[in-house]
Amino acid sequence: MQRSDKGGPGLNRFLRFLPLSVRRFLLKRGWFSAASGHDQSGPRRSPIQYCLGGCGFFVFLILFLVNAAQQPGAQDPNSRTIGARVYQFYRGGSMPKWLMIGINEFGQSRRFTSILQFKGGQAVSQARNEAEIYYNEQHPLFMEAAKSWTITRSMATVAKYAPRPSVSTWYGMITARARAYAENKRNHPTWDDYRIEKDKCDMYKFMEANGLPCGEWAGIWREDDGYTANKAINAALVAPMNASTANNLLVIKMCHISMGHYDSSWVVPNLQAIGLDSTMDRIRGLYNIKPTDRTRSWGPIFDPLTQSIPPGLMVQYPFSGRREPAELKIEVIWGRAYLALVDTSGKAFGKCDNEGAMILRNGSIVSYDSAWAAHPEPCSDWIVKEGHMEYAWALAEGFAKAAMIDAVRVDVFLHPGHPELAVINECSLSSGAMYKWHFHLMAQLWAEGHRRQEYTVADAGVPMQKISNGKDWYAKTFARCRRDILHPDLYNRYCA
Repeated sequence: MQRSDKGGPGLNRFLRFLPLSVRRFLLKRGWFSAASGHDQSGPRRSPIQYCLGGCGFFVFLILFLVNAAQQPGAQDPNSRTIGARVYQFYRGGSMPKWLMIGINEFGQSRRFTSILQFKGGQAVSQARNEAEIYYNEQHPLFMEAAKSWTITRSMATVAKYAPRPSVSTWYGMITARARAYAENKRNHPTWDDYRIEKDKCDMYKFMEANGLPCGEWAGIWREDDGYTANKAINAALVAPMNASTANNLLVIKMCHISMGHYDSSWVVPNLQAIGLDSTMDRIRGLYNIKPTDRTRSWGPIFDPLTQSIPPGLMVQYPFSGRREPAELKIEVIWGRAYLALVDTSGKAFGKCDNEGAMILRNGSIVSYDSAWAAHPEPCSDWIVKEGHMEYAWALAEGFAKAAMIDAVRVDVFLHPGHPELAVINECSLSSGAMYKWHFHLMAQLWAEGHRRQEYTVADAGVPMQKISNGKDWYAKTFARCRRDILHPDLYNRYCA
């Protein structure tokens, strides 16, 4: 009698990976058919096959959407390509929450990178190999840095949730951090260190208290200081400003909203524009929002923490006048910067339109296309050639040192032609930037440091955002009065 597999050979190959007890359980309940006897009617599909087929379709759908959203021009609001439509659908919040989370989670997973390498050919494999070569060069430097690094007690909790380095992912490490913060808050209600990023106003006060060069602000008005939305708006309108800046652009930021999809930071043309009905209505609408991170897997864990932050309003002066600043997103792990992602390329200064290139510690610049194949990015050369990176690396690592944090993204504004003008814009504890092949490599460095636990754990006595080393700390203690990484004014104020 001829043997026939009703479940199909593909299913049987899959089932061999399951424990015998699981296979018996599925067989007993009819989830697949035993392979015996001659089947005159042909193979019968079992429920588990339908499940696997559905999962396969879901993976294909996610792969298609991720790839489409990464096509050139996908983030252009005027584009009508499939990629642009997918991105706009995602950005507008019309996509189901589970699908948005699935796209983001899958797009940085090890499975996705394996698929890319399999289908991408030699150019993609070479890009991955070059990223791994860079990782292997940097690995001993980061592990040595971790040995001499000091973190706060709240950061040490991350080790409890960190996955093994070999299976770690970038999103997995951020989720581990979120779980650590949630546990800290349950066990120690005053441990609200997450506010160093999730509360933008606390973030700026932290930078001021440690002498870190950052954007100037006209005022900060918080609910816990007795301000309602209306009072905050009225206070902003009468904030003391120089006559020379009153007619210039101003930046409005909501303190308690850190998610980009709320568009809670925007530019107004002058002081009078704050009092316009459209501006005041927008502020009032955002002031009372309890924000949720609907697009990330760590959102349900972080959301209760961020929703506990009292609302507030900050008005800033623009960094580069009416020109769009160039910005780098720098990932710092164990006190050492790993790479800088070019977020805005200085287009308003006549520089290139391209974004997303990465600057490595050796000064090389690499850009990845939608298939993650590597290409040179000559239009970002000005950042390295003009000497901006020395200032930017120092600012990012100085922030991490002051905060006593395991890993953090620090965003730095650059002014073409004037590297000494670099300032910190903000930081992120849960970066969703597209690091392509470097996603899991950075996660491995982060996870391995927690796995080894060779760092020092210290009690700062206050939550991270309230650490205050003095306004001369960055110039004197961290930078050690080095002229090559300090603005002349900063040097003259604290070092001359």
